[in-house]
Amino acid sequence: MSKLLFLIAVALFILSPVAAQRTANELLNEGVGLAQRGRYSDAITNYREALKTTPNNAEIHYNLGNAYLKLGNYPFAEQAYGEALRLDPKLAVAYFNRGVAHLRQGNVTGAIRDWDQSILLDPQDPQTYLYRGDAYASLGDQPKAMEDYSRALALNPHDPLALRQRGNMRRALGDSGGAIADYTQLIQITPQNASVYGDRAQALLDRSDKWGAIADWTLALKVNPSYAQAFYMRGLIHQDLGNDTAALQDWTFALAINPDYGLAYSSRGNLYLKRREETKALADYNQLIRINATDPYALISRGLALSQLGDKKGANVDFQNASQLYASRGDSANAQRAQDLINRVK
Repeated sequence: MSKLLFLIAVALFILSPVAAQRTANELLNEGVGLAQRGRYSDAITNYREALKTTPNNAEIHYNLGNAYLKLGNYPFAEQAYGEALRLDPKLAVAYFNRGVAHLRQGNVTGAIRDWDQSILLDPQDPQTYLYRGDAYASLGDQPKAMEDYSRALALNPHDPLALRQRGNMRRALGDSGGAIADYTQLIQITPQNASVYGDRAQALLDRSDKWGAIADWTLALKVNPSYAQAFYMRGLIHQDLGNDTAALQDWTFALAINPDYGLAYSSRGNLYLKRREETKALADYNQLIRINATDPYALISRGLALSQLGDKKGANVDFQNASQLYASRGDSANAQRAQDLINRVK
């Protein structure tokens, strides 16, 4: 073969669709590798270069959408997934991911539409039911959310997130027994997750099982001794049972863990005030105001403590400031109540 014919043959091979496709596949594979290492912008460069030679490749458009989704560029992700679906209308995972892009932009109904299509194409994917269940829950459609969580669990009975979401939904629907069953199963799967004991404790409280709830908050603290909310919630139950000493102890532990825990200062201050320990109550209300100086409830609480300590002037300053804060928020009823406290102290 002459040199000229050899060059022509090489040129034809380079320009042939097979060579171009191979080049696009190489760019695609390299892009996938870059994305797996978190280099999404570089992956996008590869995918776009690949599309110059093979613009009708659904897989490249799909991976381009994934990279944009990871970068938070949801409109571009939607566009890329749309192209992938135009080329391959049966690509269930593209519907799923485009639904995620819709959701991230607040388009819940659009997300549900895409997940509907994804489920039609792949009815055995539990994750799609879980996501759609969350979307229905956000729209307040609790029965549909419950149905989707149950479908997800029928496909994957040990999915921790689906168990928790269904437990939460059962509790919201008033089925505390069902919620407790889901939380109990979840605890068996993830026994080191302290917050799940708290979920079950709340469901037990729905059934007025206060001692059962205390037991679960105690288990939560065995798993995580720095769980400030567990101390706080257990303290509330102790107070409800009339055990003030245990309540104060728990709130003190909570505050040692989180010195900015406003609810703990408020509850402990209120209990101190009830027990006529006004100086301790005043200290807690001061801390509460330190955390949020524009909290009218904290100002009223401190005003009451000052009033019981005989500082009527200081009390009235707090009541007046609270009244003004309520009025600035359009809460005329509470603004008037604060004014009434001024009149009562006078």
